[in-house]
Amino acid sequence: MGYDSTHSEHTEPPEALSSMNQDRQMAVIAMMFSVLKDRLPDGMGYEAFAEFASRFDLVPISIGGALVGAIMVLRNRVHAVTIPAAKGRWYSKRIHRYLQSLQRHYGELTTCVEDGYAVGHEFAARLGFKPTIRRNNVTEYVRGNQ
Repeated sequence: MGYDSTHSEHTEPPEALSSMNQDRQMAVIAMMFSVLKDRLPDGMGYEAFAEFASRFDLVPISIGGALVGAIMVLRNRVHAVTIPAAKGRWYSKRIHRYLQSLQRHYGELTTCVEDGYAVGHEFAARLGFKPTIRRNNVTEYVRGNQ
């Protein structure tokens, strides 16, 4: 888990799990699980989620020293997970520059948003992601060289 050299040909993220201790790694995954647990597939518990999340590079997001979210990155695929209290406050210039560096490296970024999750659709549009296809109650988005 973490941000290792097999994935990091682009600019280093603001903070990467590989540079953190095990307690911090577990805190990030636990926070993400607490935010997403009601939207995860039926039967997906914490252990299965932690295994799934370990496939991604995870970039923690903090405000005033408090963990409020994380960016999940798998090559050009990005997802943001934040606590509701961080809405409108977590997207920093540092995160913006990091996503730009990923896009420069890969040419485009992709993400997806579940139907009915208006906040996610609005955020994707605000960041310049364009919808490409909708299937299984999920809309796929792309930003960059379409």
